[in-house]
Amino acid sequence: MTTVVEDTRRGAMLHLRGDLAGARAAYAAALATDPGDAVATNNLGFLLAQEGDLADARVALERAVELDPASSMAWSNLGNVRAASGDGPAAVEALRRSIALNPGNAIALETLGRVLLAAGRLGQAERACRQAVAAVDGNRGPFLVTLAAVLGARGRLGEAAGALEEAVRLDPENADAWHQLGALRFARRDLGLAVEALRQAVAENPNNVTILMLANAGIGLPSRGSEEAFRHALRAYELSPGAPEAYQALSSMGGPKAL
Repeated sequence: MTTVVEDTRRGAMLHLRGDLAGARAAYAAALATDPGDAVATNNLGFLLAQEGDLADARVALERAVELDPASSMAWSNLGNVRAASGDGPAAVEALRRSIALNPGNAIALETLGRVLLAAGRLGQAERACRQAVAAVDGNRGPFLVTLAAVLGARGRLGEAAGALEEAVRLDPENADAWHQLGALRFARRDLGLAVEALRQAVAENPNNVTILMLANAGIGLPSRGSEEAFRHALRAYELSPGAPEAYQALSSMGGPKAL
């Protein structure tokens, strides 16, 4: 018979390998033995959030912080789920609890920055994002993307571009960073550089309709009717036939006849 620790450890290993069903079963086994185990409860809540079950994830994570109020990661996970559920004030409360317990929790700081950005509290959002970038141990690319979004919202486009350029230098496969960099360059009418970034964004994530449509606009603008721009609009239409922007782009390039 396995122990709670063994089942939780096995669940964590399966979780890291991407076997969510196996991990869920292992966490459930741990909790069947000890329903009050805070680590298994937190891990299960995090897994449920990954699967998109925000309601059950929130229940599990609220239970996790009851069981272990000193767990910075459990508070961080709860804050993330509350934010994803649209409960901004409750998310901020949980994230601030997480950061108070561990001021170097980069994930909690970055999530707090995103929540504050959505709330329009830009000065506080920038502080949180800068603290996250400074605290992260590893790839800073995704954290720089969030900082760039805040800087862009504050109208500091040059600084935002610098953060995104650093993000793609550190993480050349980050499609979101390339996408945001392309969008920023496009907005600033740096069309040649925008096209370069948008092509890279498409290369890293060829099935994202938003990226494809921005690439269509950026690549098609200098020479309307470009075959490359048409391909991006056509791919977007194939992925999402109900997307009006894809149909309109194809129409403007003589496209519906080709469908």
